[in-house]
Amino acid sequence: MILYLVRRGVTPAAIKRQTGASFSTIQRVRQRQTTEKRRREPIRPARTAEVVAEAAQSLWNNPRQSMRAMAKDLGVSEGTVRTIVKEDLSCKSYTRPKRHLINPGAKNRCLERANELVNKLKHDEARLNILFSDPLARIVHPSTTV
Repeated sequence: MILYLVRRGVTPAAIKRQTGASFSTIQRVRQRQTTEKRRREPIRPARTAEVVAEAAQSLWNNPRQSMRAMAKDLGVSEGTVRTIVKEDLSCKSYTRPKRHLINPGAKNRCLERANELVNKLKHDEARLNILFSDPLARIVHPSTTV
C-alpha cells in the first residue's frame, strides 16, 4: 500500500494519515523505489567515439552550456563530460571574470586627470623628481626630462 502511494506521488504526510506508518518507514520505501529506478535505467558506455562526437557538437552549438547540463543531455556522468572536454576535445573550461563598467562620466574624469598630470609634468619640472628604473639591472636613474 505504501509503495503504491509513493509511486502515485502522494506526500509522506498524506501517506502517514492514510496508513498510520511512521515517517522512517515511508522514507525507506521511497529510497528503495529510487534505487529500483536507477537499476532499471540503461547505463550508457562512457567516452565512446559517438559520445565524444555528440559532446563536440553540443559544445559547438552552445559553448556557454554548463558541464552539468551537457552531462544530463548526453546521459553520462559529469566527470566523464569533464574528461571528454579536457582530454578528447582539448578545450578548457573557465569562468569569465566580471569587469567594472566604465560610464562616460568616469571616462571624462580619467581624461581630465591624465591631462592635468601631463601639464604638471610639462611645466612643473623644478618640483618633480621623476625616477625611471631599469628592471634588468635593478638600478634607479633620476631624470628631470620627460
